Amino acid sequence: MDGIYKSGNANVEALVDAGVRIAFGTDRAAALEVAGVARREIQALKEIGLSPGTILRSLTHDAAFFLGREKELGTVEPGKRADFVVLEANPLDDLAALEKIVMVIKDGQIVVDRR
Repeated sequence: MDGIYKSGNANVEALVDAGVRIAFGTDRAAALEVAGVARREIQALKEIGLSPGTILRSLTHDAAFFLGREKELGTVEPGKRADFVVLEANPLDDLAALEKIVMVIKDGQIVVDRR
């Protein structure tokens, strides 16, 4: 089984290197436990060997792309909705930083402030 798993990892890496988008998503039943689902999804992507940057892109830009909303969501830039989180640390250094949210901004307004 290990050999199949390892070759599957190589296939995913090759697909990502070729420009195939991978997006985070969940179903309606799992939505009740989003934090746990997200944690498991991120862990699975890490185990496959994807970089933190690729994983972050799957959670943001690529998820918005698959929803057909990349013109309004998924990246921070002029003209897009101001929906984002402020974290204690850089998730590119450690994806665990995604669980250490300091602030949530929605439509340009602070809706959670843990400073």
